[in-house]
Order: sequence, then structure tokens, then C-alpha cells
Amino acid sequence: MLANTFVPAVKPLGPVMVSLAKIGLTVTLFFIGAGLSAKVVRSVGIKPYVLGIMLWLVISSTSLYVILHTV
Repeated sequence: MLANTFVPAVKPLGPVMVSLAKIGLTVTLFFIGAGLSAKVVRSVGIKPYVLGIMLWLVISSTSLYVILHTV
């Protein structure tokens, strides 16, 4: 992002770098998900799910607030 913003010669590579970042994120998430089984998910317990839901609610609510109040 910094190079794309401040180095004009790098601007043509911006879309390629974005595509590579998306592919990398997708592969990473696949490998994380592939390593989970139902047994592992049950052994973790309910706390991580509650934490995940709470974080999702806080982040989505905050994002919505910022979007609605900056327009």
C-alpha cells in the first residue's frame, strides 16, 4: 500500500499485488479450515464461539456507525 501510494513506478503492479494478496488469504483460510474436524471443534468448547460472535457484533456495529455518521 505504501509503495503503491508513494512510488509512482509501482502503481501498475498494484492490481497484481491485490490479486496475489486475495489468493494468499484464500489459501491460508482454506488450510486453517481444513485442519479442523468436528471432534476438534467440540473439544474447544463454546467460549471461542461466543467471543467470535461478540467481536463480530462489535466490529460490524462500529463499522455501521462510522459509515452512517461520516456521510
